Amino acid sequence: MKHFRILALCALIVLLGTSGTAVAQWLSLPLPGTPRTPDGKPNLNAATPRTAEGKPDLSGIWRADNQRWNENLVPAGSDAPMLPWAAELYKHRVETFGWDRPEAYCMPHGVPDAMTVAGIPFKILQMPGVTVLLFEEFHKYRQIHTDGRQLPVSSDQPAWYGYSIGRWEGDTFVVETAGFKEGSWLDNSGHTHTEALRTTERFRRVNFGHMEVDVTIDDPKAYSRPWKSDTMRFTLQPDTELLEASPCSRTPNSSSISAKTTGTCRFWSGTGAHRSRPAHRRRENSEKNSRIGAGQRLRYLKEHLGFATIALVKVQIILMTVFQDKSPFLGDPLLKENGRAEGVRPDVEGSQRDPALERRASRFD
Repeated sequence: MKHFRILALCALIVLLGTSGTAVAQWLSLPLPGTPRTPDGKPNLNAATPRTAEGKPDLSGIWRADNQRWNENLVPAGSDAPMLPWAAELYKHRVETFGWDRPEAYCMPHGVPDAMTVAGIPFKILQMPGVTVLLFEEFHKYRQIHTDGRQLPVSSDQPAWYGYSIGRWEGDTFVVETAGFKEGSWLDNSGHTHTEALRTTERFRRVNFGHMEVDVTIDDPKAYSRPWKSDTMRFTLQPDTELLEASPCSRTPNSSSISAKTTGTCRFWSGTGAHRSRPAHRRRENSEKNSRIGAGQRLRYLKEHLGFATIALVKVQIILMTVFQDKSPFLGDPLLKENGRAEGVRPDVEGSQRDPALERRASRFD
């Protein structure tokens, strides 16, 4: 028994060690190169970091300061100059609480919608020749080429994030994008676009911990003139890393996606095809979609809390086995083999007949 307890204690130590490893993902890790205040905290108001070429370095993990830009890209108190069909479609999407919002069917966000989900960060990797954006949600990425290439005149293979090229104008990183796949939304409220969309984003890193982005929307098939978004502000998330968020696993329905055949979306075309959905279903869907950002991290926590719960149960079983002579769930093995009929523990002299032990032993009959 003594040797068994030693082995059990060793198993407990290994279990605790591996349990900690299973849930750790560098969520709190002091990173070198981060300016700090006297108390050791990241100094978000420090000077803007710069590359060897002297340009601001946009690299880092960023998160939108406000969900408002995700809900409505248009500046407060103004309206986008939509053409009649686009205005009708936008009105429909608002009235139906964004029933056909693409991300509700595991489709990616668009530009700049993917950056503006306040609950989910994204990472910028600025390198010579290319700047890459990694999105925690849906494990998507976007490339901005800075090697001098031009935008494609026409694209036979449009993309959700389009094709992007970037250049520096002083300390402002200017990004032009074209070649979009039709079907994504500019924001959660439902501002639409066509394949003719061209966006111009202007990134400015104000200091170490803050960045501003403006976007100009130019789509002559959906809007009567180019228009500019509200100024969006982002805060650096220091000393951490992106989570491996749970991939979207919602089963697409036939009215929105034909995943087995074309893999493309079929969105409402302005004919009122989805107006017959019950109002309570539309409200339920809207509530789910409004929590989609927090839902990604909540699923991650649930998954890993499940691992932690299993680990704790295993620890409890080991501890009970180490410090007692009986298994907490299967009954007393000595009683099962030697003392079952009498209900008496054979390893204790003079022990009396115990009704409780008899009942436990009867489970093995």
